[in-house]
Amino acid sequence: MQPPRNARALRCVTLIIALALIFVPTSINASLPSSISTTVEGNELSSLHIQAFLSRYVCDHPPPILLDSWNDDVSQPGVTPYSPFRLDKYLVIQPECFSVPPPSPSIINDESLDHYTSLEIPPVLSIGIISAEKNTAHRLSIRSTWLNSAHSPENHKYFTHKFFLALPASERLSDLPLQVLLEAIYFRDIMIQPFPDSYLKTPIKSISLFDHGVRAVGAYYILRVNDDVYVDLDKVFEGLKSIVPSRVYGFLNVEGDEMRIPRPRYFGVEDGREGQERLLKENRAWTFLEEDYFSDAVPNFCQGNAIILSQDLAIKIATLKDMPWVRKERVADDILIAVTLGGGEFRRPDVGKIGYEHEGKFVRCNSGDGIWYNIHPEYFYALHENKISGQDWCHGLDEVLCCGIQ
Repeated sequence: MQPPRNARALRCVTLIIALALIFVPTSINASLPSSISTTVEGNELSSLHIQAFLSRYVCDHPPPILLDSWNDDVSQPGVTPYSPFRLDKYLVIQPECFSVPPPSPSIINDESLDHYTSLEIPPVLSIGIISAEKNTAHRLSIRSTWLNSAHSPENHKYFTHKFFLALPASERLSDLPLQVLLEAIYFRDIMIQPFPDSYLKTPIKSISLFDHGVRAVGAYYILRVNDDVYVDLDKVFEGLKSIVPSRVYGFLNVEGDEMRIPRPRYFGVEDGREGQERLLKENRAWTFLEEDYFSDAVPNFCQGNAIILSQDLAIKIATLKDMPWVRKERVADDILIAVTLGGGEFRRPDVGKIGYEHEGKFVRCNSGDGIWYNIHPEYFYALHENKISGQDWCHGLDEVLCCGIQ
């Protein structure tokens, strides 16, 4: 049985598309740089169209306060002022449209991070969600479900979140799809990395994510999570409360001794860049070449779909951004993190069982009660509705959840 679709999310998607098609003025004929133009349903939208629409939209529809993590009122405890998406380079937005200072630059750099000093009362948890421009449905489902499903109202003020995306292939911010620009302005929770997006750049996104959590947020813990993962934040906070906040490294531990380093030749493909990239593109399978990772052994590591680090360990990962000699693009970030941390004894928060299978397989609903990996956005809503209604997690669901392949 298919899970019920969340009507609110569908309305939200429809609203974004409708706003783009209905409210964009079509009578304006002016030309600004062509790099800012885009196309919606075959209709060319000039940069001035986008300017006029987004300017009016932001003035008439200020971002709603859905969670403390979306709140720009920094006088409240546990609230971050970080609103990183800025389009005033392309848009005409009057300052009086904002009740708060304008957002920061959208592309992450040292200056934009250093601008945000430690908060008076930093949140306990900084959540960084690895995403891509095409995954709007994933982001909408996350905002509507597990980011908004902590039973305790107190838990909402304990965390902040950001989605980490990267530039399109053209490396021009203005070439991002219109729906992403609208989403960024409306929710103010999207951060753009200053490089073209690629699955191989995931480790660099992760490093930036931990750097943001340490320097810009100052959180006790930083959670790095993919956008096809469902997290029960109540379970996470419950697990964190029972352990000392240092040397914390979770969640799904993989014994390095039980893992064989994946080389392209093990998949019937010749070793080399071409074979490596083909496997990554077709199967989303990370493989390692000897020139990138010479050893045939790996340390114990936490599986990369969801990794939480305490601040003392996150600092070690954040410093990798200042080490150009460290190979970051061709080694999976979960292995890179484990090697950087150097082994030893770690504290692991108890979040219950984790539903996980490898890409292309299915996750059994009854195998998890804290975190589910690789699931389709539709199932986020079913899990969320069961949680807030007090039902069994798997109520109304088949035995398996969709695998999360894009």
